[in-house]
Amino acid sequence: MTLKKWDRYPPVIDHVKIFCDMVKKEEEKNMKNMRPPQLPIGEKVSMFIKFEETKTWPNFSIHNFVDREGKVISMYGTVKNSPVKIEELVAGDCVECSGRIAKRSVLRDGTEVTRISHVKITENKGSKKRT
Repeated sequence: MTLKKWDRYPPVIDHVKIFCDMVKKEEEKNMKNMRPPQLPIGEKVSMFIKFEETKTWPNFSIHNFVDREGKVISMYGTVKNSPVKIEELVAGDCVECSGRIAKRSVLRDGTEVTRISHVKITENKGSKKRT
């Protein structure tokens, strides 16, 4: 009779290690599907964004911007004491501003939009074309 490689005792199966590896793989899979944490509504933010367009209706207008990550940000207007008024901006201008997160919504086409309020545009950096 010949003995196997492991001699008399079979190799020990570490069930705890196998379970921990399974849990770790599951957590990694879930982390890939998670969105990054978002600031709560009402939180004061300052950001650098690019002016895209203004959509006008009879009663109001919405100004759309895009940040460096491609997220859409919209606002109704600026506060009265804002150094730079929204009317002075041209499509493509990059601005530094501060405000509060008012609302998050998803459009019909699946685009996520963050609406900010109490907006104060502190500086207009212009666009690459104009500088």
